[in-house]
Amino acid sequence: MISCMITACSSKKPDIEMPFENIFNTEETAWKPVTQNLPNMEEKEEMVNMENLSAGFGISVLLPENSNWIQNTEYKQIDENHLEIYYYDNILEVDCKLLAVRDSMIDLSDNLYDESLEETWVGSTASGQSIYVKVQHSADGKMILATWEYDDYKFAIQADLSDDVTDTNSIPKTALSIIDKFE
Repeated sequence: MISCMITACSSKKPDIEMPFENIFNTEETAWKPVTQNLPNMEEKEEMVNMENLSAGFGISVLLPENSNWIQNTEYKQIDENHLEIYYYDNILEVDCKLLAVRDSMIDLSDNLYDESLEETWVGSTASGQSIYVKVQHSADGKMILATWEYDDYKFAIQADLSDDVTDTNSIPKTALSIIDKFE
């Protein structure tokens, strides 16, 4: 079973646990558990910015806090109902765009998706509410899209993939991490 979880042998992922996180910080010369490291000034500034955005947007949209996974995060609030978050997924080695809207529809580009590759993942909020994440792969295999809804909010994560990417699980796992922090 552990082998199956590590190799992602199932295309459907109900009630998935969060990804196996690297417990050591390799950026320093000494090995220390990541949980013992305090955020640097840039990370503190980013957290403050997200807190300010959350107040205006009405909900916190927090990416996983693993700097070996999520990097170069940039938050952009278009208006009180539209939030965009750009980040680099170091596992996939691609730039990603997270869109969040309140009381509206997400404006997504028209792409053809291969229905045979569609997946549904399940995440739980802090209060135990189940949220379903729909994961789609474009017909040409060059794009992934994960979408979900929570209360009056709609979310989407998009990424353009390189030809050699075969495991795209970090995208829905990012969605599950975000969902996990919802009240």
